Amino acid sequence: MFSRIILITTCCFSFIQGMAQNELESKKGDNGKFGFTDEEGNWTIQPMYDEITEFYELSYTFVKTKGKWGLIDQKNATILPFEFSKVIFDEYLLGDDQNVIVVKNNKYGIVSRTTGKVVIDCVYERPFEFTDSIIPHLGNLSVVYRNNKAGLINEKGVEFVPCIFDGGKIPFQDMYNLYYATAKQNGRTGVIDTLGHLVVPCLYDEIKTSEDAELLDIINDKKHGVFSLRLGKELVAPLYAEAIAFDGDY
Repeated sequence: MFSRIILITTCCFSFIQGMAQNELESKKGDNGKFGFTDEEGNWTIQPMYDEITEFYELSYTFVKTKGKWGLIDQKNATILPFEFSKVIFDEYLLGDDQNVIVVKNNKYGIVSRTTGKVVIDCVYERPFEFTDSIIPHLGNLSVVYRNNKAGLINEKGVEFVPCIFDGGKIPFQDMYNLYYATAKQNGRTGVIDTLGHLVVPCLYDEIKTSEDAELLDIINDKKHGVFSLRLGKELVAPLYAEAIAFDGDY
């Protein structure tokens, strides 16, 4: 019985202590630096940082010193080193994981303020822009760039389409059938699927969906042909002045 009371008391103390940790507030010190205080106004992290972000009941937050941002916990232990030149709070990414875009050596990555871990390494040349309009079946994806080539990642940081395709304003374009998107290599257009596989080789000026979801309208020099997704081959070479519509097999 006595051990149970000790156990309950210890758990209650830990719970209260945890709650107290979650109530830290940012404050500017007399020295012009920033730190954190508890709900009674006592310093829990001394004012030593040039800039800080709020914990907001999270375990970790970003603070800045000597021109670099790092991630600390509520005991002021450094969780991620001070090596990020910029921290970007994207409203879209601030979900349950509190993912934050970070920049290191002019490359972009993502860090979780919930886990304190790097979600996506800082290897990409442009900011992330997640959208569900590239391959709708896969949900939110972002175009990413490495060595000026474009690829695709999902929200978990998996680069399932490698950065081997042409960049440009819209590197990958939804084909309005949920499962495919166009991609380009050396200015020529092909089609990728939900696994990132090139299911139509990059041989065409343009590719459009047709009335039959399994057939694609392939275009070269303004001439139309047909490519079958089901068979994985060109059925009709692009030789005709107008898009081809099949009635049955003809």
